[in-house]
Amino acid sequence: MKREWKSFRISLLLYFAVLTLPLGALIGYRVYDDVGKTVTVLKQLMEVPEGLLLREKNGLTDKEKRKIARINADVETIGNWVREHRNDPDFVGGGTLQESFDRFSTCWKKGSGISSAECMNAIDSLVFSVDRMYLLKEARFKNILAVVVLGTIFILLLVIYSVRTYIAYQMKRTAVHDFATTLYNHQFLDEVFRRMCAEMKRYGRHFTVLQLQIPALLPESGKFSEEKRMQMLQSVGSGIWDLIRDSDIACHTEENSFVLLLPETTAEQSGVVKNRLEKSLARKLGKEVDMHFKTCEVTDERGCETARKECVFS
Repeated sequence: MKREWKSFRISLLLYFAVLTLPLGALIGYRVYDDVGKTVTVLKQLMEVPEGLLLREKNGLTDKEKRKIARINADVETIGNWVREHRNDPDFVGGGTLQESFDRFSTCWKKGSGISSAECMNAIDSLVFSVDRMYLLKEARFKNILAVVVLGTIFILLLVIYSVRTYIAYQMKRTAVHDFATTLYNHQFLDEVFRRMCAEMKRYGRHFTVLQLQIPALLPESGKFSEEKRMQMLQSVGSGIWDLIRDSDIACHTEENSFVLLLPETTAEQSGVVKNRLEKSLARKLGKEVDMHFKTCEVTDERGCETARKECVFS
């Protein structure tokens, strides 16, 4: 027997899918925050050449003095960022990031002019390194975001599939109808047959069991493809529903076996149902498809046992 997948396991899978959202958001935020800080450092570095030029100028205005002071504070901020990223794998350039910053910081603190080739090379080298780091971090952020989104979607689809499978399993286990034919299934037939036998014994009622077997519907017969066989099962189910009375019970018990419970019907009277059903199914399935009928009339307790063995679950 196939082991049932408990519902709490599906719930755990659902909780895991939900938890991936904040976890993915946390990972993405850390990378995004790093990208944002790198952009800020890059913008601050772009203002340093102008600051160097202002420091060589005489008679600075208050606005220019404030700008130099701000750039001076920015250099300290850049230094803190460099110390945090001294071993950053995204660094591209000669030496290390700290060495590149030290050359830049020395240039700024000495106040070398904008025309100084050594100073400009130091600034350009650091700007190039930070710019490359920004591009690499941005690409990593996009990759992480894509992985998190795709991973979350995959887990959610897996949860949806699992829930649908579980619901379908529960429906098949508890349903009273056969999904292929829309007739009642063998579990429902067993319960109804027991009830009708009890009513027969208590109230003296009688009924007839009409069994129909179609060998061609067996999967191992190999006469039809699976798709064609399912279509034929649907045709048999609709054909039976069209002919029986509201009080009759029609069931699909096995692959090729169908059982009709006909209350207050004798074996002779059930022959009318048999003939009509045979003609109707011959039109739907084709005359070359063989059909075998068996009739069991139930009038006493012994008849119930006989009908069960020969017509109901034979």
